[in-house]
Amino acid sequence: ASSCFLFEFGNGEKLIFDIGSGSMRNLNALMIPAEYLTKVFLSHLHTDHVGDLAALWAGGWTGGRTVPLEIWGPSGSREDMGTAYFVDHFLRAYNWDYMTRAVKVNPIPGGIVAHEFDFKGENSVVYEENGVKITSWPAIHSLDGSVSYRLEWQGLSFVFGGDTRPNKWFVEFAKGADFAIHECFPTLEGLARFNDWD
Repeated sequence: ASSCFLFEFGNGEKLIFDIGSGSMRNLNALMIPAEYLTKVFLSHLHTDHVGDLAALWAGGWTGGRTVPLEIWGPSGSREDMGTAYFVDHFLRAYNWDYMTRAVKVNPIPGGIVAHEFDFKGENSVVYEENGVKITSWPAIHSLDGSVSYRLEWQGLSFVFGGDTRPNKWFVEFAKGADFAIHECFPTLEGLARFNDWD
């Protein structure tokens, strides 16, 4: 499966970081009731980081989620490159699906609330609830609009780089973290060298 990390806290909070293609198979295997999978943080909008949003959205709706899905994610260099635009057009694309479910199931969980924040913010607080604090900063990946996150809870800290190259922000804001995930994809030449491809 592609990128997806689930964090569970002693206070009952569960947060998902990225929801890449194939990740719902793994989340479903954990048998967590859909009512607890309501909050997603996106590092960027490539398919391998958002590709299973439809499965989380529709499956959670019909599986017992009682509230709209909430998504936190970065803006882009243009309005049509940001998380709010992505969510709006996702719902437009799945309008037929929405309408057929909304007449038979409570329509409220069929909504998605987009919490878009400025991708250029350096160590900006993007979420602070129930003792959990999440900050973000720019990541270096493809076009503008990718971010990394730092999550803090009860003196523990976790950093999720998303797809990014080493950069000054990651070095500065990941310092002292208890655990860090720094994703990246090698160049074609690097992949060939690693796998001994001729």
